[in-house]
Amino acid sequence: MHRFFCTLLFVACLLFAGQSRAGAWLQSRGASYLEVTAQYSSTDNRLDGNGNREPAEPFGGTYRERKLFFYGEYGALDWLTLVGSFS
Repeated sequence: MHRFFCTLLFVACLLFAGQSRAGAWLQSRGASYLEVTAQYSSTDNRLDGNGNREPAEPFGGTYRERKLFFYGEYGALDWLTLVGSFS
């Protein structure tokens, strides 16, 4: 009975689904978008080859990582958006 209702729901979704259109979201000419993201991680532990947690002592004690990411878009033309990112 459960399988029948799931099949019926699936068929109904196929029959009544409207047409969907997807496309690129372009920037207008001269418009821009910039996203800056910062990330910080710190730990006193590490995982050994078997996946067991152990102190990070042999590697200097504490592991710290800092990252900065940039993402940008610029509307060069109405139909052309330039995209770039780096970290």
